[in-house]
Amino acid sequence: METVTLMMSDNRSLSMDSRFWGFVPESDIVCKAVLVLFSYNEGFRWDRFFKTIN
Repeated sequence: METVTLMMSDNRSLSMDSRFWGFVPESDIVCKAVLVLFSYNEGFRWDRFFKTIN
């Protein structure tokens, strides 16, 4: 059985992500996130802008 992943985007209420297209097979994932470009949660989260993801 192939491993699948639930993909979520940042703009959760307006985005087309796994809630729209379903689970994504691991073989279809071609890269990983390396940077937080923009962060907002009831206001800008300035300390997270342009931070690398470990």
